[in-house]
Amino acid sequence: MMAVVMAVVCTPAAAGDAFVVRPDDVREAVRAYVAARSSGVHEQPELTFRSVPDSVRVRSADYQLHVEPGTSTKLKGAVAFVVTVESGGMIVQRCMVSTFIRTYADVLVATRMIPWRTTVTPDDYRVLRMETTFLDRPVVLDTAALAGTRTRRIVAQGSILYEDLFEPVPLVMQGDRVNVRVRAGSVTLTAEGVAREDGHKGEVIDVSVQGRGERLKAQVQNERTVAVPVE
Repeated sequence: MMAVVMAVVCTPAAAGDAFVVRPDDVREAVRAYVAARSSGVHEQPELTFRSVPDSVRVRSADYQLHVEPGTSTKLKGAVAFVVTVESGGMIVQRCMVSTFIRTYADVLVATRMIPWRTTVTPDDYRVLRMETTFLDRPVVLDTAALAGTRTRRIVAQGSILYEDLFEPVPLVMQGDRVNVRVRAGSVTLTAEGVAREDGHKGEVIDVSVQGRGERLKAQVQNERTVAVPVE
């Protein structure tokens, strides 16, 4: 996991023959870690600190705080971080910081019922700012992710658009007219046919050849061509 190092630039409070790392220094180090981990992510975190050491004593004012993940790999909900204090190239203190992280994002919500196997358009959804902390499925946070996809099932009006509601649009779709190629030795025969199933590149689907009643198994090669495997 990535660790974020924060050099504390403020002057620590003196306590006898030692110096004290103040709670605000620890909080700022954790915030810097979370901000770095969240860079480039659509969800924005909001931290609430539940448990921070009142004071961590060190013998030198020259120290750094290192933050690493503790009990969770996700920056959502209840998360504990391990904060170590390094001075002179050695770890002199280690403590646990408990937080609760809420996340917020612009989420896509269906403005109408979207039928099965439909490619959505901007008219099918609106963008709402909402809390995503407790959503247990990945949501569509970028409209670019919808390009070249269609719905796996009916999406009800008002539903959040989750990633698992969509699938890539097949290269060949049921009812498409295709060229059916059959290779016999060094000779390749081509006939017009109709796809009887959806299929992605490389998948084997049922096709019917014009003028023949039976169906053949053919592999999708591109959006216009399927090839019948030769035994």
